[in-house]
Amino acid sequence: MPGAAFLNDIALADSGDIFVSDSRRGSIFRISGEKVEEWLTGPAFGAPNGICVLKGKLIVGTNGDGCLKTVDLETKAVSTLVNLGQGIIDGIASDPGGNLLVSHNEGRLFRVSPDGRVETILDTTAVRLNIADFFYDPGLKIIVFPTFTESRVAAFRLGR
Repeated sequence: MPGAAFLNDIALADSGDIFVSDSRRGSIFRISGEKVEEWLTGPAFGAPNGICVLKGKLIVGTNGDGCLKTVDLETKAVSTLVNLGQGIIDGIASDPGGNLLVSHNEGRLFRVSPDGRVETILDTTAVRLNIADFFYDPGLKIIVFPTFTESRVAAFRLGR
């Protein structure tokens, strides 16, 4: 990708457009058909990491400040949904209830409601298990994630 410095995460929109975060440049790239462009950049992102598309919005987790931001796919309007505290927001997925499941690389998994309420649903910091990118199976209600320090894969069943 021309001009890219540290491509990090990828998300697919219903339109077929592909969005890619670049944590080092503070940018979001878009691939639309054969066209690749630096779609959005600026201080609002700091270092974008985890991304997800949900209901016409690109959800962006930023490294450092711990903000979860939304970007309107039509207007590019950026707003902060919630601040999850200092850390690296790595994985983002949506559940059937319209909530976001968001991981802090340091070992926390949050459920964020559409109105910004935050619930910590898993905290592995005491045992030093990182939760970076993850796979979520809504049918089985299971989160599966690789751990960096233990070189294993862990699974967690959501209670609801």
